[in-house]
Amino acid sequence: MEEDPSSTKEKKRRTLLAVRWLILFIALATAVGWFLMPPSAEPRTLFLHPDGQLSLGRRDGQKFPPSAIASWPPADGHHMSDHFILDAPPETPAAQWVETLEQLASQGYASYQLRSAGEAMNFHVALMGPITYSTRAEPQWVDLRSTGGERPKWPEMFDVVIMGDDSTTCGEILAAARPHRIPGTSLYVTSTSGSLGYRRTQTEDRDHEPPKRSLAARVRGLFLR
Repeated sequence: MEEDPSSTKEKKRRTLLAVRWLILFIALATAVGWFLMPPSAEPRTLFLHPDGQLSLGRRDGQKFPPSAIASWPPADGHHMSDHFILDAPPETPAAQWVETLEQLASQGYASYQLRSAGEAMNFHVALMGPITYSTRAEPQWVDLRSTGGERPKWPEMFDVVIMGDDSTTCGEILAAARPHRIPGTSLYVTSTSGSLGYRRTQTEDRDHEPPKRSLAARVRGLFLR
């Protein structure tokens, strides 16, 4: 017995309608997922090489001197989360980052992350205006200097001060700072020569988190591009 042609057409129509609804559902789900996806805020990474040159984004990328940063566009309305990662082998003296930090600071960048062999520490330089770091009368001292020396005074007070010199390595700083990288503890990494000046507020790590944007803000941003 042959199937009624009208019944066959009805089945095809229903199948086609179901396929259209499925496509519409997938499209809507994709759009919602795109809007809800957190915005990309991957910090830019500078790799320091033994010859003093830098590469951006990749250790094996094109090398350039720190002085080339002077031609970069200045920071404009950046938050603390928009920071640079400074990556170097642990045996690298932290003083070798001085010129890079000076160049970036002159462009208005204040927030950074020192990274070495998988360990990292967020910090900022003195470019952010007056901040209350601690109300302690005297900080806890960690002295990494090879010859020791006096404990200088600063206008700001910190919970912990790590004192180094021009030979203090990135690995030594990160190891010494490890127990103190906790919420509620401020930290200052410095040196008698002034080559180091890494400041951490009591909420430094939280301040480095990417800012959260609402769905409405993302939709507005889409149409403002």
